Amino acid sequence: MSDENPQAETPSSPQAPQPHALEAALGQLRVKFNAMRMHGHDMSVVEALGCGDLRLARSAWNAVAEDLPPITALIRSDPRFPTRELYMGSLNGSSVIFPDLAHQYVAGRSLRTSPEDAVAWLLRILSTRSASGKYFGALWGVDVTSRIELDAEVAIVPISELPESRQKSILTAPANFNTASASMDLFSWRPPSSALVAAKVIEPLIFSVDDRGVTGVSDYERLHNKFSDIALCLTAIGPRAPLTAMAWWNFDEADIREADLQNDSRTSSSIEIVPRTGPAYPPLDATLAVEVVNAFLRLTGEARSRTRLALRRLGQALRRHELGDKAIELAISLETLTADGDNNEVSHKVKVRATKILGGDGAARARNAKLITETYAIRSKQMHTGAFDATRSRTVAGASLTPGEILEQAASLCADLIIATIRRGSIPTWATFDIDIDGDA
Repeated sequence: MSDENPQAETPSSPQAPQPHALEAALGQLRVKFNAMRMHGHDMSVVEALGCGDLRLARSAWNAVAEDLPPITALIRSDPRFPTRELYMGSLNGSSVIFPDLAHQYVAGRSLRTSPEDAVAWLLRILSTRSASGKYFGALWGVDVTSRIELDAEVAIVPISELPESRQKSILTAPANFNTASASMDLFSWRPPSSALVAAKVIEPLIFSVDDRGVTGVSDYERLHNKFSDIALCLTAIGPRAPLTAMAWWNFDEADIREADLQNDSRTSSSIEIVPRTGPAYPPLDATLAVEVVNAFLRLTGEARSRTRLALRRLGQALRRHELGDKAIELAISLETLTADGDNNEVSHKVKVRATKILGGDGAARARNAKLITETYAIRSKQMHTGAFDATRSRTVAGASLTPGEILEQAASLCADLIIATIRRGSIPTWATFDIDIDGDA
């Protein structure tokens, strides 16, 4: 018996569980690309993937991509994964997540963490029913010291309170401005100081091709338009000229963000009239902002369209470089709210109606009427002669004011008129208003 193999008499010991073929292949990728060095750089391919240099990271990923076809085949044959094509929803649409892009998700995460973690992560993502996130719209020209709930859905917060993201880093780090939109470079003098924020739950998050119509695009368009209206409405509070620097969507959970192909996407609009310098506006009056925003969002029909146009022209007046152009914009804003379509005596009607709506004692009414008269005088000179004497002061309510000071005060008057119209909720019936003592028609 002593000549026999002792192992033959030993009961067979339990076999260690064999790793899945997918995890084994991912493990081989980790070994290969941890050992492979980037050409001309003292770092591995894996280190380059997370180095923060987008160009270098892209080169590293191109090297990895050549080894991914076998991973695709293993995922397709792995019984742990679904057999249907799956989409991932986001606020602004949907994109295929499985199986076409699964190899990229799994390989990328595996190289950063481990094969086991990467597979477990993707399986969890594919079984997630819903996920929360936020839509952000960063603003120039609106300083806030703390969060303000503008309505039940949208708040405005200091830019410093936003969660870290690629988009935020572009906005707040001067070195990143060159990666942003063309309009961003024009404002490199000052990063945005605040952002509009709205929370949203995406459900279903993962869905099959049969449910492809569930994309969330309508929610994106609705929020985008609402943010635009709110930013426009804030023009009257100050007044100020808010500009949207960038808008984007991020899921709250980091694991969900990693699976969102649109996680780094952002939108921005071209700026038609660019301020010469960064104007300093007073901090936003929270109480007034809440009141005016909610009243503005309730406007409908002619009142909403006219008020929106008046706000837009006021904002353009505040951004104009030349005083004559400012006066033209202000006159259009005032006429939008007070004209009746009759071209006779327009400036007189604007002066009388605006003064009546704004109210106040005799001195206040006289001052407002004079400001409008002087604004129209500057407008007329600019339109009919192309120039006016910007150095000659005018007397308004006993004070000597330069044309620049007149237009600054006229802009505040215009903002007050817009707010009064928003509070009123409608455009007056002028034929009745003009003869009504209290101006309530």
